[in-house]
Amino acid sequence: MKRPAAIPWLQVLLLAAAYVLVGHLSLLPHFSVGRVSAIWLPGGLAIAAVTALGQHMALGVLLGSIALGLSVGNPWPVVLIISLGNTAETLTAAILLRRYVRFRPTLERLRDVVALVIIGGVVTPMISAVAG
Repeated sequence: MKRPAAIPWLQVLLLAAAYVLVGHLSLLPHFSVGRVSAIWLPGGLAIAAVTALGQHMALGVLLGSIALGLSVGNPWPVVLIISLGNTAETLTAAILLRRYVRFRPTLERLRDVVALVIIGGVVTPMISAVAG
């Protein structure tokens, strides 16, 4: 039997902290109205981390999203639903990019850039928008 690899907790916790920080930046008055942001920068950060480092990084997205939601005063049920939506968006984007595009994070190919814009910027954000 193959033993599962250990989760690199430091990476996960750093992603969670970065998610909270970038989330607060996205909620500044320049980008948002109240708790709703037209540009959600943590989504891009999350997709980059999960695509580059692996699906285990989705735990950092979940933890960061929960911490961010609680820090802006959302009630637990709302935080949980939004956080699950954000995590589902990230995992879906990473899976679609890897399986169907054979995505290369170096963005050397035009198809990688186009796929990232379409999948990461148009298609999968609908998942978190519906949950939100």
